[in-house]
Amino acid sequence: MARTDLRSSTRFEQQADDSYAKYVLSTLPLAVVMVMFVFEAYQRPNKPFYNMPAFVTDDYQLQSAAEASGSLVPLMDMLYVVLAFTVPWALLTCYNLVFLRLRHEMIDHYLANADILMGNVVYERKWWACEFRYYGYCSYQHPDDDNKGRHQDLVRKTVRMYEPYTRELVPVLCLPGFPKSGQGKDDVEYASLMAQKARPRELFFGRFSLFWLIICISVAIYLLHVMYVIDEAEYYAGITDDYENADKGWILFWMFLGIGVIGAGLGGSCLAWLHRRWWLLHQGVNYIGDLSIHGFDGGEVDSQW
Repeated sequence: MARTDLRSSTRFEQQADDSYAKYVLSTLPLAVVMVMFVFEAYQRPNKPFYNMPAFVTDDYQLQSAAEASGSLVPLMDMLYVVLAFTVPWALLTCYNLVFLRLRHEMIDHYLANADILMGNVVYERKWWACEFRYYGYCSYQHPDDDNKGRHQDLVRKTVRMYEPYTRELVPVLCLPGFPKSGQGKDDVEYASLMAQKARPRELFFGRFSLFWLIICISVAIYLLHVMYVIDEAEYYAGITDDYENADKGWILFWMFLGIGVIGAGLGGSCLAWLHRRWWLLHQGVNYIGDLSIHGFDGGEVDSQW
């Protein structure tokens, strides 16, 4: 780990920590909108238009009550806006509190339990859209190879790198029981260092996103409650308005909660982690050859990546 601490050439170490204050201040416009929605919904049942006696059918009186009530933003439109914000907050919450936590645990698992092999970590330049991350491949002797033949049983797999250069005959970490789980030891150590530095920020972002998710769900429930009160008032006043329908609103609410929050947020993070876990532990190919000291390994691969 000492070697990792001394690195200062990569662009990842040049990134400044994000300011918590800037993150909080960026949500102030949303807070203002939520307060306006709650205040408008609180006043809605007391508006003259919703307190007209049932026997009043004169168009002039109804128009006067509507004008006295002022501009009325439909509660259903407010509900659409609030529910639309629940999905991104759910995604941020699950990403920071679920996906990244599982990723950090996997890194710790590598450092605590992996066997050390010797291999090559070869940098491969990708096309420009992928240059915000470094990738290459790692090749090393298969852990179960007895090395009695002229050639070795090798493993080659795509890996994430933290420095854009090839390293030859360096330590490679490989988890017992997962022969295709090899990762460059220096890269895993660097990822662990980055995780330790980023964990407090990730916890803050995750908890802050969870706070806003709870706020959005609470505001949506309150809007639905007011819609139910208005439905009753309109029913007794003889007003037919299917748009402000609490029953339809509840159906929409449960759809967003099930598909957006649970499905896209929690389910999406779990699926992303399952793919990431497969990529770390099972992705790669076997082939027969010799480890080269020039970054290119001899032999033919058995299958495509």
